[in-house]
Amino acid sequence: MNGVQQLPVGPGRWHVLFGWRRRPLLVPAGTPLAAQMRCLRHFIARPLHRLAADCLLWLNARSPLALLPELRFARARGARETMLEAPCATIQIGTPSPYRKACALLMAEPGLPFALAKIAMERRADAAVQAEAGWLRRLRQVPDLEGQVPQLLEEGTTAAGRRYLVTSIAPSTATTSEFTVRHASFLAALRQLRMRVEDFELSVCRRHLQEALARLAPDIEPAAHAALQRAVADCEEPLVYWSGPYVASQGDFAPWNIRTLGDRIFVFDWESARPGASPLDDVLHYLLIGRAVHRRRLGAAHLARAMAQARSFAMAVYPQWDWRPRVVSAFALAYLLGVILRYSTPDRRISYSHPVIRRYWRLMERRAEWMAA
Repeated sequence: MNGVQQLPVGPGRWHVLFGWRRRPLLVPAGTPLAAQMRCLRHFIARPLHRLAADCLLWLNARSPLALLPELRFARARGARETMLEAPCATIQIGTPSPYRKACALLMAEPGLPFALAKIAMERRADAAVQAEAGWLRRLRQVPDLEGQVPQLLEEGTTAAGRRYLVTSIAPSTATTSEFTVRHASFLAALRQLRMRVEDFELSVCRRHLQEALARLAPDIEPAAHAALQRAVADCEEPLVYWSGPYVASQGDFAPWNIRTLGDRIFVFDWESARPGASPLDDVLHYLLIGRAVHRRRLGAAHLARAMAQARSFAMAVYPQWDWRPRVVSAFALAYLLGVILRYSTPDRRISYSHPVIRRYWRLMERRAEWMAA
């Protein structure tokens, strides 16, 4: 739990739920049980995980001996008054890494959260926090997304020198694992932020793949580099004469970063957003990343279904361009490569034990089973 003492949040006693040293979720000990449960829903998307958290809190509240580990720390105050001075309902500490961040749910009064703070805990995490703030400012330019993305309320630097931002919170805690018309409508509106029609050879999408592979090449074994080079070539060949739209991508368009609001959705966590992406990337990510993260089987049949849904989306939203299966499967390979390289480049190695890299690498290697001829 190194670094937790330096967070500009607190003070008090905190129950520790899940992950103790890896990815702890902290709940203030003095808050009423009902309020604790209500606030946790902003961090825990999966119903079974929510039930487990509620049961742990309920048992802890009724046991004469504390069942949950406990943490105490005092507030590390900044040099000036900021929104971080508000009481915290819940704190999620990210996985230990050079890019570690903490998210704190800020309360107006016990059990009534009003904002979310994201705080860099390491030097290299500062850039991600600043990038997210920049994207949230740009998203204000799209009227059709109003009420569907967080508002940037404050940004700055803590007394420890780390970057932070504060945003509005999702007005709902409801989730779904299905890619619905609401998700398609959101992505269709997102293209208003940035869309360019380019040849694939000249696109940002292709350039990002080439540059990421070049950065990683000196640090990985020759066999892995050769495998990635062959996959990039197999991705490029069907797209050599293809021209079409490239758009802004949310970058982590996953069910846990989305809440449902009637006929709309609310999408947060924009630190991985990027320009010049294939319009299929966010759809494929939504349909595939959950199986990979949660260590479920992910094979050619799952990818084929995801490609079919992504193709239907593209034909409906971008009907004037060519979305033959050969084009779609090439962009699916580009998506897999993009995720593998994005996860691997910061660590300067390919972590085959990582659940996402392991499953996506296997799909990349077995592309003959699912790529259209």
